[in-house]
Amino acid sequence: MAVSALHDAGLAYRVGGWIRQYYPGRDPAPLLTMLDRKLRCPSTTSLGRWFDAAAGVLGLSVRQREEAEAAIALERCAAAWLERHPEGEAGVGPRVREGDGERRVGDLGRAVWALFEALLAVDGQDAEACGRGAALFHAGLADALADATVAAAARCGLHDVAFGGGCFFNRLLSQRLSARLTAAGLRVLGLDSPLKAVARHGQQIWLDQLSRTLVASGALQRWIDAHGIAGVTSNPAIFAQAFASDAAYAPALAQLRAEEPDLERRFERLAVADVQAACDVLRPLHERTAGDAGFVSFEVSPRLSRDGAGTLAAARRLWAEIGRANAMIKIPATPECLDAIADAVADGININVTLIFSPRQLLQVFEACALGLRKRQERGLPVDRVRSVASLFVSRVDTLVDRLLPAGSEALRGEVGIANARNAYALWLDRFGGSEFAGLRAAGARPPSCLWASTGVKNPAWRETRYVEALIGPDTVDTVPDATMAAFADHGQAARTLDTALPEARATLAAAARCGIDLDGLGEQLQAEGLAQFEQAFERLMAAVG
Repeated sequence: MAVSALHDAGLAYRVGGWIRQYYPGRDPAPLLTMLDRKLRCPSTTSLGRWFDAAAGVLGLSVRQREEAEAAIALERCAAAWLERHPEGEAGVGPRVREGDGERRVGDLGRAVWALFEALLAVDGQDAEACGRGAALFHAGLADALADATVAAAARCGLHDVAFGGGCFFNRLLSQRLSARLTAAGLRVLGLDSPLKAVARHGQQIWLDQLSRTLVASGALQRWIDAHGIAGVTSNPAIFAQAFASDAAYAPALAQLRAEEPDLERRFERLAVADVQAACDVLRPLHERTAGDAGFVSFEVSPRLSRDGAGTLAAARRLWAEIGRANAMIKIPATPECLDAIADAVADGININVTLIFSPRQLLQVFEACALGLRKRQERGLPVDRVRSVASLFVSRVDTLVDRLLPAGSEALRGEVGIANARNAYALWLDRFGGSEFAGLRAAGARPPSCLWASTGVKNPAWRETRYVEALIGPDTVDTVPDATMAAFADHGQAARTLDTALPEARATLAAAARCGIDLDGLGEQLQAEGLAQFEQAFERLMAAVG
């Protein structure tokens, strides 16, 4: 929690006094320097830096993945208990004060962790007790934060506060905290999630995750409401993970085992229901944007990746079965499937072309999508509600290229994937920004958008949000894994970066070429490896539903 407007109110100098009073021995100079540079809480683009600086000054540890996962599990556990016991929401706060957690505002950290440790002592097999403990923990934390904030605001004469760090990302905390602060006469500023700030630069963020519980629990709706998520993507690996970890599939799967003997159809019936449910959640956004956002992608069987006619037949069948205008059918960018892509677009099917790695593959996809739109227009059919995206994979390029770069080329490591994506955007501008596409554009057609895929960081030494932050720009989509999404929501930097350094991107690619890196050649290798991974995941799916 951060009290905002310190610098604007002329009160930044008081931070030093607070640190010396409550954290003896800590040097406030680094934080004061940050404030003097106006890197302060009211700026969403610098919130992460401010928070990191404050954490360093106060000697706080950076939250690791395991702790983040535990926090998410706690929130889910508490939310489930409160849904079963709505009457308990009003009572959990008083129970904390009555003895479930001794706390003092002056010793907030110790009280919070005392509550957390008490929760861990609860038998994990007792869902009722664990859920109640998680609710108590959240209520105690929210009340303690509220008390601390009200006291700090009173000392400084402030009337406005803003959520920072993970507070605005946790629904239970933010709702209770907002109510307490509002009741105390403070105004809670509407500090947008950094993910929402990305939309102001013309980019849609899609969640690269789908499961039955994601939709049924309301989590997808919360992503949309709190963070502006504008779409969902899936693939065989995502569904393989969902089937293995989500118990919500068990009843439907048991019924399908008795009804449907074909394993692939059994999987599709499970997955199509999830796609339909997610489409329904995103339908208001789709309608509000006149068909520009709110899509959910579902992939044809990877067994058909070298069968163009089979892929087209599957795309038509799945499009009809899903029966939602905001569905997208994923087709791989293999040479055998390029005609299927064009024919599907001509049929009016929204298409997500996947497994693109190189400039050559991207240009082939651009031409296939444009050809489909021309065919549709020649048939006298409307072209204004048909959307397509070209999914260029980013981190996988760096993973392979970095292994191949020779000694002495350290400056290129981790840079070629970003440069390749920025160059792809330049190719998109050249292909669709001029007169060649003007006739279709005048008829309301939209060119295929560049979609950045594989934007999770593979190298643990890198900033976890680096790929998302480096590729923000207009008329694009970024599909982001949930762990990377949570990291960006917490401390991501939203700024237009995609087209601000195109000459540098071309220079990086030229330097890589001088080192023997042939992106078009490597693209064929990466596409083959990606197909193999999806085929393996698909076989795991067949085993899971068998």
